[in-house]
Amino acid sequence: MIEVKRDNDPRLEDPWYQTKLDLAGQIYARLRLLFLIVRSDEIPNDVNARLKLIADRRHTEVTLQDFDILRTIFLGRQMRLTYAEVVAALGGGPVGASKVAAFQVRRDLSIDLSDELGEDSLVNFLGW
Repeated sequence: MIEVKRDNDPRLEDPWYQTKLDLAGQIYARLRLLFLIVRSDEIPNDVNARLKLIADRRHTEVTLQDFDILRTIFLGRQMRLTYAEVVAALGGGPVGASKVAAFQVRRDLSIDLSDELGEDSLVNFLGW
């Protein structure tokens, strides 16, 4: 889990917000998951562009039916499919891509963004 913060985010000076982030870190540690807080100006431009593509679609509406589609397509597939497969299952085109991004932001999916996002990018289902 990576929490990206702008360097001018006023919440970074708020002790209550810092406590919230600390508690989140403790919970992720107990789940044996990495939790990092990164300033946006520390992220390389190419990576930032990939993250922005996902974040800009975060408000896309997804339904319980969409979630059921995810569970169905990932069932028995070792929890990993390609980006193209998941987009197609969720309606294809811009609608499917937006739903994939929304599920990424909601932490139901995890897209490998270590390289440019493409049809063969790997997608993991986290929503069990």
